[in-house]
Amino acid sequence: MGMTLTGKKRTKARRQGGRRRREREPDAEPAGWQDAPSPATSSREPLRQPVEIPAARLDLDTLKIVRRLSRYGHEAYLVGGCVRDLLLERVPKDFDVATSARPRQIKRLFGNCRIIGRRFKLAHIHFGDKIIEVSTFRRNPLGVGDDHDESAGGPNGAGEPNGTGGLSGEEDDLLILRDNVYGTAEEDALRRDFTINALFYDVERRVVLDWTGGLADIRRKRIATIGDPEIRFREDPVRILRAAEFSARLGFRIERRAAAAMEACGPDIDRAARPRVLEEILQALSSGRAAAVLDTLVRLHLLDPVVPEIADQQDLDRLRADLAAVDELDGGRRELSDALLLTFLFRTRIEEEERLYATDEDGPPLHPLEPLEKIFGPFAERMGVSRKTSQRVREIQLGLRRLLGTGGRRPLNPSLLVRRAHFPESLAALRIVCLAEGRSLERYRTWQDRLEASHAARRPAPAEKKGAAGRRVFKRGGTPRRDRTSASGSGDQCSIH
Repeated sequence: MGMTLTGKKRTKARRQGGRRRREREPDAEPAGWQDAPSPATSSREPLRQPVEIPAARLDLDTLKIVRRLSRYGHEAYLVGGCVRDLLLERVPKDFDVATSARPRQIKRLFGNCRIIGRRFKLAHIHFGDKIIEVSTFRRNPLGVGDDHDESAGGPNGAGEPNGTGGLSGEEDDLLILRDNVYGTAEEDALRRDFTINALFYDVERRVVLDWTGGLADIRRKRIATIGDPEIRFREDPVRILRAAEFSARLGFRIERRAAAAMEACGPDIDRAARPRVLEEILQALSSGRAAAVLDTLVRLHLLDPVVPEIADQQDLDRLRADLAAVDELDGGRRELSDALLLTFLFRTRIEEEERLYATDEDGPPLHPLEPLEKIFGPFAERMGVSRKTSQRVREIQLGLRRLLGTGGRRPLNPSLLVRRAHFPESLAALRIVCLAEGRSLERYRTWQDRLEASHAARRPAPAEKKGAAGRRVFKRGGTPRRDRTSASGSGDQCSIH
């Protein structure tokens, strides 16, 4: 005689059966991901350098992630820029983790994990507002040798036809379009861009793993690519901008062969993804060493491939002074908005265009923003600058002209100007101009006082709680109510005779 299940029991059994099936399923991954050789096929042992990094300099949440992954049998290391900065006794901007665990395995271990990415899958583990990025070991789709020679199994490496390994269509084209091949820790190190960014830190054993000579390059204060520099820059032209930024920010020199390859591969920047190029430009402007990055780009003839709109300006010294003032004001803290940074990248060139309009027989421009649109407009369209940021650049430019007293046909109304949403950024722009041109800060301080006075005038007075009879008393939510002793006026009127 069979047993009949009630509705609740049947639902519970169905859920448990589905859970057991999911537990037995293999770690399936999205289509396009390929398995790499097992760790046993690793060809070389890394240099293991014992390094004692105080726990106070490490992020506690990152340590939790690494230790949980290790506890479940996965390799897990701190990687990339955080290891480099820790060795240089700098404060890392963020902490990244690389592991042998697949994205779905990571998600099963962390309930606060989200899988992101199209080009390659990454795990973002959330701790409140903080996000720690965890990536699975990957290898270069062109082959472990990373030299793209015939020994790798064909012109594209690893015996893969065009497109399969993530390359563009032409046979001699090395541009990586997809980077979705799993690998080992060694292969993950060899696929990175520069030796100083390919260091792994084992927090349990307190050793740095070095497959590429990054420790020696840190001691030499040198920027060097992993493998042939021209191939590395042709694979990903954005690395050219990264090399210039690292050199300026860290005070490292660029290795001779790498510098020559950067100059030779400069035109390939046009083939890189525009959002990534824009992101690197903004990072360079907010690095605290934007003027030094400009000097590197000019020295290697890279300004025209990166920002052709400003490459032909006559006075690079003024642009350098503007960027030096941006560096002084921000100091690498990344507190200035993207719109403000872009304003000063193009300010000198826009002023040159305004002078050309002034000397033209046709007279001044029909609209005060016409020079800005002529110079900044093509850049914004080509790089995919958001409409919000582009509009804010225009507002900052107009606000700066009013603060300097060089723009506006109507009389200036200070009380209205300080209430504009863009005014704090226009005021910061005024300070940068004063620093760059050696002007007195008196005008800036005057407008700063007006802004503070405007904030004070709009700030509501704090509510007072008083318990005397006949006075208003506020509840916790802020809604006024009358004192119990004064229901309809004074206490005498409320008495019962």
